[in-house]
Amino acid sequence: MRYYETTYVLSAELSQEEKDNLKSRFRNVIQKNGKIIKEDEWGRRRLAYPINHKDFGYYVYLFYEANEQCVKKLEQEMNLQADVLRYLSVKIDDPTPYLPKEEPKKETGE
Repeated sequence: MRYYETTYVLSAELSQEEKDNLKSRFRNVIQKNGKIIKEDEWGRRRLAYPINHKDFGYYVYLFYEANEQCVKKLEQEMNLQADVLRYLSVKIDDPTPYLPKEEPKKETGE
């Protein structure tokens, strides 16, 4: 399995419940075939240019470990959703800067 990151933009006009449902749907696709390491909601932001006559979008970032088929399934699912304005998936060759750092183990002095 390899590491990937996907950033997607939802319509900012969605209710919180609708956003949560879409995020859950995308999470489930990844969790069936991989493991989510980090999910970060960047929130509502102005788009660089209008998309479908919309000036704002709701950004979500995912960093995960999965196989290539999982990424294809995720992108297919996003293509089917009219409320996903844009998405971009990138394979990460060196995941070291992205992975959570381990806490150094404390030595017990007895």
